[in-house]
Amino acid sequence: MAGSRDMPVFTGAELALADTLVLVIDVLALHGIMKPDGLASTLAFLEQRYRDNGLVSSAGMVRYLREHLSGPERSAERARLRDLDSAPPQGSA
Repeated sequence: MAGSRDMPVFTGAELALADTLVLVIDVLALHGIMKPDGLASTLAFLEQRYRDNGLVSSAGMVRYLREHLSGPERSAERARLRDLDSAPPQGSA
């Protein structure tokens, strides 16, 4: 399942599952349930562990997740969205 230069090739189902995880983690971060900063270091650890054990596809999937998760630079955006979500509605219906 590896392509050129030891780069894994994923099926559509595997990518759909990874993208679903990315969305779930982003929603959890948006609601303040999960901090993506700690998740990044955990994923980096897992990627290295998988590489050390020769699990190229697993390491590639973790790398995909790391690259597609919102980083700390988006924390201000999440905080603003969280404030807007919890604010009472304004205007007339």
